[in-house]
Amino acid sequence: MARTERFDIRRQVVAFSTADSWRRIPHVSFLYEPDVTEFLAYYRARCREAQRPDGTPMRITFNTVLLKVVAEGLRAAPRLNAFLTYHSFTNKGRLTVQPHVNVTLPWRLSDGSTLSVVVPRVEEKSLVEIQIAKGSASDPFSPFALFSIIAPSNSAN
Repeated sequence: MARTERFDIRRQVVAFSTADSWRRIPHVSFLYEPDVTEFLAYYRARCREAQRPDGTPMRITFNTVLLKVVAEGLRAAPRLNAFLTYHSFTNKGRLTVQPHVNVTLPWRLSDGSTLSVVVPRVEEKSLVEIQIAKGSASDPFSPFALFSIIAPSNSAN
């Protein structure tokens, strides 16, 4: 079950200032290019040794590893896995921390449209389990795909 935290007065002031800044002040972005040499070596090693539950070898995609990295990061900092609600008129807000890491992935279909599917509870899954879940999402008749559809769209993005 999700945990909700009410804002104390200090947080209300910060939330008000932040919300006001987002409306009035221009923003910039930042690009960070980390050295991922060790990360790629880890990925390549895991790809070679991965096996399905029945013992057959399988390929773990780079996206699967990134999903696991995101899930582990959110497990280490659970307040980042939350919904923030703030009302500037009343100066009230709350942070609802989610108990599970559910990741939405966009899928490009053969006709050019996109479909968003959810990989539920990524934090509880191994790399093999995430890969199997993602693989079943590409099959439109799998139970995973049927119950994980969020919203189809026809955008070409």
